Amino acid sequence: MGLLDDTEVVKRAKNRRGLEASANRLLKAKKTRRGKKTRNKRKIPKMTYKQYMGSAYWKKRKLLYWNKNEKKCFICGKKEGTTLHHKRYNVKYGDEPDDAFVALCQFHHHTFHLNYQLKADMTKDTDTYLREAKQTYLQFKETNLDDLSWCG
Repeated sequence: MGLLDDTEVVKRAKNRRGLEASANRLLKAKKTRRGKKTRNKRKIPKMTYKQYMGSAYWKKRKLLYWNKNEKKCFICGKKEGTTLHHKRYNVKYGDEPDDAFVALCQFHHHTFHLNYQLKADMTKDTDTYLREAKQTYLQFKETNLDDLSWCG
């Protein structure tokens, strides 16, 4: 991929700013007559996965997930470098349920994607991987090996 010309850079920046602005409007809470806060029910714009991952919608969704769940790898419990893995890509971005994600460290996230092909719904593959990787991790931990640095 070559360098982008100035017009392409400007187009992308405007698009990104537009998506962020609409995300911020959507995510603001408004007060009702009785003073209770409700969320605006505006529609989240259609966007590609790549656009979504760089948007304010994704930042807000991650924050909501981390507020409800501890930020540590499901398999090894490592806290540093923990990311969210999408179990499904066939959901509306921004409205994913919490069960569409699992927290994984960089090692386990990368290992999953090396072993399984990308599909719209990877729930079964993810659950299988989590079960097997957790079992393997616990077996290594029980053997009292000093060097588990490869895994967390």
